Amino acid sequence: MYCKYCGKQVSDTSSFCKYCGGDIRKIEITETDYHIKGNNLIDNTEELEFEKYVESMVKRKIVGVIFRVLFWLSAIYFMVISCLYSYALGEILIMILKIIFFPFTIVIWPLIGLIFGELAGWVFWIWFFMMGSYAISTFYGKLRPIG
Repeated sequence: MYCKYCGKQVSDTSSFCKYCGGDIRKIEITETDYHIKGNNLIDNTEELEFEKYVESMVKRKIVGVIFRVLFWLSAIYFMVISCLYSYALGEILIMILKIIFFPFTIVIWPLIGLIFGELAGWVFWIWFFMMGSYAISTFYGKLRPIG
């Protein structure tokens, strides 16, 4: 018998190759490991690995979709709060600009508010949750970025 790792001849009764230390024991094949397709013996482990991969990708997509929905809900809430804040101060033009420049409003406005101390702490945490939801849906959930 020959070692399947280094190719050197070893004893038929050996469990390990004396040259490279490779495990050369004969593995018993069960019906669950292989199936016959036509005249070929097909390895089921590759199919099982693929099925596990597909299953994990489906779970990731589900998580991605849930977090993307949370992102949009918090973004809409954030826009409503932002526009109501501008309306309460009588800044109608600013409110209209916030709606027109929606991405700027949900990304930059909270940071400017923090710098100048005009943003309530709970609004920052809504913004933080919104940005975190977007990141999770994009990077973990493998959803395409918006834009």
